[in-house]
Amino acid sequence: MKYLQTFENLDNILYKKIDYDPEYYVEAYKRKLIDISDRAISVINKYINNYRIISGFIAKKHCRGNTSDGSYNYEIMELQDEWFLISLIRNDDDECTLYICDQLEGLDRYLYDYYDSLFNYSDWIIENKSKIFESTNSPFYKKIEPSEYFNIPISKWLNISQEAIDIVKRNFNDVSISSGCDYKFVEFDFNSNDNTTNEISELQHEWFIVILIDRDKFNNSYYKCDQVEGLEKCLKDYINNKLD
Repeated sequence: MKYLQTFENLDNILYKKIDYDPEYYVEAYKRKLIDISDRAISVINKYINNYRIISGFIAKKHCRGNTSDGSYNYEIMELQDEWFLISLIRNDDDECTLYICDQLEGLDRYLYDYYDSLFNYSDWIIENKSKIFESTNSPFYKKIEPSEYFNIPISKWLNISQEAIDIVKRNFNDVSISSGCDYKFVEFDFNSNDNTTNEISELQHEWFIVILIDRDKFNNSYYKCDQVEGLEKCLKDYINNKLD
């Protein structure tokens, strides 16, 4: 099937433009489209204010809106196996441009790359644009200075989610839940024989802070992770000794 080949040949690219083919488009609708997930909507909400959640006879539940200059209508649709299809339809001639995104990371990266030229974007993303994905080789997490950590307003902290707790427990055995400053966070040890206790806390918009604490050297390292995928990637790199 042509639509399957398109999806499977991204070769580790987070998203790519694909040729519009009505036959392919209909085939994708019929065979792979599902209701858009809450996790996908959470990603979209980081970038876009003005959209509607609608349902169609074939199209399932998906996002629809207009680009910031009014020249395009867009739809964001989720397909099986966490693929996302984005269509941009130009209003003056109905020309359709399609992008396929691989996983939530691909959707996130597409919206980050295009939000300022296409979408009505949120106040939060305006405030944080310079901080997202900057100076890092990974779109999942980055090391931050202690000053950035200590300057995070208390109102931004949340009780850590069960999904994040489950990720930590999948990777480490010695895990506990602690409380401080009106929110709950995770403490975990990588090696019970050393003198380190590490912390993971959750912020609004599904950001996570990982603190690696060395009590012997009084040297803490701070990492900011984007979404649960970024948290898991950071933890796995820590286990494999790949962190800076």
